[in-house]
Amino acid sequence: EEKHLKFQELRTSNDMLFVFSAIAFAKRIEIEDVILAHQRRNNPETAPTVIDMNHHRLNIHSDKFSITAGDTLSGIAATTKGSRVEINNAGPIDIQLESYTSPGHDEAFFTAGIFVNTGGVVHIHNGGENKEDKVLRIRSAYKPDWTMGSAGIKARNSMEGVYSTVQVDGLVDIEVDGDISNETAGSRPGYGHPLNGRTGVSATGSQINIGGGSVKVRHGFAALWAHGEFQSANDGIIRMNVERDSSGNVIGAGENRTIIEGDVSTRATHGKGRIYLGLSTPESYWLGSYPDKNTFNQPLEQLGSVDLFIKNGAYWKGFSDGVMHVTIED
Repeated sequence: EEKHLKFQELRTSNDMLFVFSAIAFAKRIEIEDVILAHQRRNNPETAPTVIDMNHHRLNIHSDKFSITAGDTLSGIAATTKGSRVEINNAGPIDIQLESYTSPGHDEAFFTAGIFVNTGGVVHIHNGGENKEDKVLRIRSAYKPDWTMGSAGIKARNSMEGVYSTVQVDGLVDIEVDGDISNETAGSRPGYGHPLNGRTGVSATGSQINIGGGSVKVRHGFAALWAHGEFQSANDGIIRMNVERDSSGNVIGAGENRTIIEGDVSTRATHGKGRIYLGLSTPESYWLGSYPDKNTFNQPLEQLGSVDLFIKNGAYWKGFSDGVMHVTIED
C-alpha cells in the first residue's frame, strides 16, 4: 500500500512489472524454501508475457551479483522456444547489471541487459511521439575492470526452425565496459566462445532491430556484432535506424538520432553477419571501423557485410576492409 503496487489478476499479466517494482522498493527480502508455483517451459502454445507500463519508469539494477559456471545474468529475457515478452506503452527503462564470478568458476558466461535464445522474442514498444522521454538505458558489466563477457543486448538462436528476435521500436542508450587487452577478439584466452566479447549489441543467428539512439563500447570488442551459427543456417542481423519496404528489405536511413562509438563486426567461424545502420540527423555519427576482411578464412559466400546510409550532415570516421556498401544523400 505504501508504494501503491497492485497485482493485476490477468493471464500472463503484468507480473514482471509488479515483481520488479516490489524488489526495487523492498528494504528486506525473505526467501522461503517452498515451491509456490510452476513455470511452463518450452511450450510453443504458451501465451506471451504482456506488460503495460502505462509510460511509467522501470528500473532493473543488480549490484555485484555472483554468477557461477555457465550462468547468464540478464535484465529482461525470453530464452525458450515460443516465449515472448511484450512491453507496451513503455516509459523510460533503466537496466544496470554488474556481476562477478564466484571463486573457482571462471567459466561463467556473461551479463546482458536483454537476452533472447532458442526462438525467444522481446519487443519493447517505446517508439512514437516523445521518444526521448522513454529511452531504453542499459549499462551491462559497466565497470572498467570487468574481464568476463557482457553485452547490452544479446540475441542467440541455437536451433533450426526459429529466429530469436529483439525489437526496440524507439531509442536506446547502451554502454558496455571491459578489458580485453589479453584476449583474442571476443573471447577469453583459450576459449573461442562468441558469448564472451564485450559488445554493445550482438546477434548470433538471430535478429535485433533498434529504432536508434546511442551504443558505446569502452575497452571492448565491438559496438555492433552480427554473425551466423553452426546450429542453424540463420544469418545474424542487426538493423539500427533504417527504413524497410513492405517485403522487409532495407531501403534507407530512418529519422532518429543514432550514435555509434566502437567498431562493428561480422567476424565468426561460421555463418554470415548483416549489419544495416542509418545515420540521418546532424548530431548522428559513427566513430569506429569495420576491420573484418575474411578474418577466419570463411568461403566467399559466407562473408558478412555492412550497409551504411548517411544523410543530413551525419558522418562516419573510420575505415573498412570488409564488404561494405555506403549510400550518402545530401
